Amino acid sequence: MAQVFGGAFVIKPTNPELLLATVSATLGEPAPPEGAQAADRESVELLVQPIARLLRRVAERSAQLEVARTALDLEIKKRIWAEHDLVHANRRLHDQAMRDPVTGVYNRAFLEESLARERVRAQRHGHTFAVMMIEVEHFREFNDTLGHTAGDAILRSVGQCVVSLSRAEDLVARYDGGEFALVMANAPRQIVRQRAELIRQRARSLEIGHNDPHLGPITLSVGVAIFPEDGASTQAVLEAADRALISSRRSGRNVVAMEEVSAGASS
Repeated sequence: MAQVFGGAFVIKPTNPELLLATVSATLGEPAPPEGAQAADRESVELLVQPIARLLRRVAERSAQLEVARTALDLEIKKRIWAEHDLVHANRRLHDQAMRDPVTGVYNRAFLEESLARERVRAQRHGHTFAVMMIEVEHFREFNDTLGHTAGDAILRSVGQCVVSLSRAEDLVARYDGGEFALVMANAPRQIVRQRAELIRQRARSLEIGHNDPHLGPITLSVGVAIFPEDGASTQAVLEAADRALISSRRSGRNVVAMEEVSAGASS
């Protein structure tokens, strides 16, 4: 096999001395004439120009892709923000649907849903829960005499009072008219009674401003029942708490009454 060095051919396998001589002779050859150099440059330019155009097109396409990528990233972020806002809006709507518009505490529908879940949880783990029915005494008279604005002010103040004296895991709801309900999970009967007494006492010290005079003193009747001791279903324990509330009224009002265990034992 022959290999070309300059204009010389070297036969393989070659003699090292012959190869060195051939390389030396090639290096010693005179430079090609100027015309040949120009032709070579022209040939190089003909080869380089398409490559340069290709590189420019690659750069332009890369720039276009970068713009498109940036726009896509922005669109993705916008959609993520929109989805985030939608989720929060849905949560707010759901929360508003579950809350009483006057007091801001939960409403009766949410209370009943929560009691159903609490009953299942209590039965599964062998826990108890208490239902406390809290009635603002003479609420209808406040409404009829001073108007609904005054009545709403009383409800908001009492609702905030009950919330402030509740544990983080407790649930406070407006049950009906001037009645509130407090659900306390896994709390001993004595602790529940102490909490009910504290709420009753604190309500008497509320100063509720309406126009110029202060409304009050506000007094509460409170009835308490415990699941499953006083009722073996959510409906039964609510009825037991309501019976205890009626007992509180009959005892002269502004007192806490607890359902007798034997009275509400059936479902």
